[in-house]
Amino acid sequence: AVLIGGGEDHPVGALKRTGFQRLGGIRRLEFVPGATHLFEGPAPLEWVAALARLWFLEHLGRTAAVGGRVEAVR
Repeated sequence: AVLIGGGEDHPVGALKRTGFQRLGGIRRLEFVPGATHLFEGPAPLEWVAALARLWFLEHLGRTAAVGGRVEAVR
């Protein structure tokens, strides 16, 4: 599992840390610097998308959806 939070969303960040500690298995906790829980604006959303993409590439057989089909990542 990957949990992604906003770096400036302190109350929810504390909850994410607590939840993260309770998760089993492979896990990662990431915070987007300067973002709140809404991830407003293109830069925070791009950061979230990049973190999610990295997680999928690392943990789901190194495949990625490209142009509506699944291809191996080289």
